[in-house]
Amino acid sequence: MTIQNLSEQVVLIALTDGSQLISELDSITKLAAAEKDADMVVDFSDVEMITTVSINNLIKLRNLLKSRGRRLVICGLSVPNKCIFILAGLDGVFEFAPDKDSALSSIQKKN
Repeated sequence: MTIQNLSEQVVLIALTDGSQLISELDSITKLAAAEKDADMVVDFSDVEMITTVSINNLIKLRNLLKSRGRRLVICGLSVPNKCIFILAGLDGVFEFAPDKDSALSSIQKKN
């Protein structure tokens, strides 16, 4: 996982694939709860398969950020992973962008 503080208000997180994905998402949520009052872009470009546990962690992160008036934008999802969100009925819950540049641009426009 790579975490980049692009500004005081925007954090870009690039996740890695594999068994550490769940712990990475848990770490991000703990980071946001402890100290980060910023919008977050989570890049799934290197993630092949997302699980229900990962989605649950994303819901917790989204709810935490939303309670602080902050945004979570998910980007870089593969088509199969995006379909999981759609089938679960979560495509209207999360903000999605095709890539990190689009996600960052979306956040900058609304700030």
